[in-house]
Amino acid sequence: MNWRIGFRLVRGSGRAGIIRLCLLVGGMAVGTFFLILALVFPQVVKAREHRAGARQPTAQAEGPRMGYAAPFTRRIGSHLLNGYFVAPSSNAVPPPGLTRFAPVGEAEVSPALAAELDQDPGFRAIFPYTSAGLISTPGLVAPDELFAWVTVDADQLKNRIPFRGYGVHVPFLSDVAPGAVPLLEGAFIGLVGLPLAVYFVVCARLSAATRNRRLAALRLVGMSARETARVNAVEASVVAAVGGAIGLGTYAVLRRSLASRGAGGFRWFPADGAPSAVEALFLVLAVVVLATAVARIGARRAVRQALSVRRQVPVRSTSPLQLLPLVAGLGLMAPLLLLASHMRQGSTFSGRLQLAMLISLGLTGLGCALSVPFLAGRLAARIADRSSRVWLQLGARRLEFDPGTAARVVAGLVVVVYGSGFAAGLLRDAQASTLPLGRYEQYSLRADEVPASARSQVLGISSVRGAAIQMSSAVNPAGPGRPPRPNSVPVVTVFATCRTMVLFVEHPLPNCLEGTPYRLSLAGGPPPLFPIKTGRRLSYPLDYSLHPGMLELTVPGSTLTIPSAGPLVADLLFPPDRLEGRVPDSATIYLVSNRTDAAINNVSEAVARLAPGAELIYENDDLAKRLQGSLFAGMLKTAVALGLTVGLVAFALAALDAAVERRAHLTALRIAGVPRPTLRRAQAAQSAVLLSVGILLALIGAKLAEQLTVAAGGFDRSWTWGDLAWGGGVALLSLATAAASTALGVARRIDVSLIRRE
Repeated sequence: MNWRIGFRLVRGSGRAGIIRLCLLVGGMAVGTFFLILALVFPQVVKAREHRAGARQPTAQAEGPRMGYAAPFTRRIGSHLLNGYFVAPSSNAVPPPGLTRFAPVGEAEVSPALAAELDQDPGFRAIFPYTSAGLISTPGLVAPDELFAWVTVDADQLKNRIPFRGYGVHVPFLSDVAPGAVPLLEGAFIGLVGLPLAVYFVVCARLSAATRNRRLAALRLVGMSARETARVNAVEASVVAAVGGAIGLGTYAVLRRSLASRGAGGFRWFPADGAPSAVEALFLVLAVVVLATAVARIGARRAVRQALSVRRQVPVRSTSPLQLLPLVAGLGLMAPLLLLASHMRQGSTFSGRLQLAMLISLGLTGLGCALSVPFLAGRLAARIADRSSRVWLQLGARRLEFDPGTAARVVAGLVVVVYGSGFAAGLLRDAQASTLPLGRYEQYSLRADEVPASARSQVLGISSVRGAAIQMSSAVNPAGPGRPPRPNSVPVVTVFATCRTMVLFVEHPLPNCLEGTPYRLSLAGGPPPLFPIKTGRRLSYPLDYSLHPGMLELTVPGSTLTIPSAGPLVADLLFPPDRLEGRVPDSATIYLVSNRTDAAINNVSEAVARLAPGAELIYENDDLAKRLQGSLFAGMLKTAVALGLTVGLVAFALAALDAAVERRAHLTALRIAGVPRPTLRRAQAAQSAVLLSVGILLALIGAKLAEQLTVAAGGFDRSWTWGDLAWGGGVALLSLATAAASTALGVARRIDVSLIRRE
């Protein structure tokens, strides 16, 4: 019988009840949809990382050798083309995504790379291989990944490694930064999970006062406490189950569209974002259990003390003890910030300090949410005592005597605004750790990987602004049948002009005279452990043979002080004419160009054309790391956007619900002679005071959390203010939502049915 009463209450409560029921179901559906998104994004990142590891060749302990492989990376502008050179043996098993290896000189490519090769000549210059087929989904990280398996002869692979199978836990070629998955999971739990919990509580407590009065009436007509609680549970569970199913179905319909359009700077395969049947069932059950638990807790007073609900007993006042978590969090955060300010740049928190930081962040965030009712009530009391305006007194007094609703109204926004400070700290630290160094792009490649006939052309690439050649000394020429022995403390010499050195160190060198050799000294650096004596003769091998030719140099007496060495670390500087136009096999070639996509593409294409097997290293710009940071930043921004959306929707629902629930009070005030505009201003004043306290607390906590996160990261400890501007935008959006709810809460005409409630 209790179940039938519950179903009848769901179904037959009039037009107002039907509207409320639709709002409850719609709210639960929207919340379920966002909850699935929050769970899917970390799952997508894990799937990408898993496939990147599953395809990597590995030298396993057992099994026959399948051939040789070597990873390669080619850069074109802001894109990376990754893959493997492979020389398979006859018994080689193809990796995931391939049914066979391509013939020698050809490649199996990803669909995205195939499209780029058809459209862009720049890609064809960097990747001059014929496409023999396409890689399927199991062998790709994402649908837009540029990836290839190139089949070559074994003797063409210089840095080859034998492989016996595939699959590693930490992949070499992956677009996910090491350790990013746990951080992203934590970010989604904090930035999306907590606002979603607040959102579900708000949805489950819509029209709470009306439902509590109805449950109290059931108790007063003779229904037992257990039966009344069961009736309430039936209503909440049915609404949550229907809403959860609708949200799940909506995601199932939009899943392919979301995957193809992408979010957070990346796209994914639809299968990566598909929850299993067990996960979907568990998700709906979790929503039902949460809604039922919230409804049960919220209706506890109506079930146990029905008369207090019908007589509208005043709510319990707030306590100063609610400030304890905030005080404890800030008290722990202050010494940590002071300690970080005295730490060496680049050093990070670890061990107990890192645990203390996490505790301080958690306590401060919890304290920001719990302190809002107490502080808002006290501020409202002061405003009401000092103001002579009727509308301001009405709004402030209402907030003073019922500050508990503040937690339900602004808790979601406080959590999101505070959590975004932590996210902003992670973003700043990630960006600081991946930013390119200097104003120019600097490259290096081994001379023995470039054909001898093409080395002079590499030095003369049109976009190259300067070139240098670096060589390392030997102790003495080779003895009979032996190559030259490398020095335990080698003397490194760079052959470059003064003009080129200015580009590499990015600082003027007024004391550098063209054509003059120098010993190099680093300004402000420690003295060398093994000083090089003037006049010492040094031998530099020209190749790696047993009996190489030697270049003999004498240590000069002049010293040139440079502010920083950059990637071009050397002990001596000699003019390039000492090489007599040669680029020895044992040398390393350094190039420098402008940092524009056009210049970088030109250098990349030229090197790929002149030396197809050479590995071009970008010395001061790790694009792979930057792209990983970009993916991480995109995911964090997606978490913030989802959390902010959920928080704003929760606030809108709570504000609208509070306005509708107060219609009886507002009607009584209108009968007492208070004009409708005055009531609207009073409602707006109440919302403004509440939001001011909540958002201000959240912004202060967010800024401190961001600064502590940056200090713990160690890459950028500067204090910035620009990232607080969006908090003002959130406050304005919230105020606009509150203003809209006031217009709906104050009816145009007096509803007689509402008078009896007062």
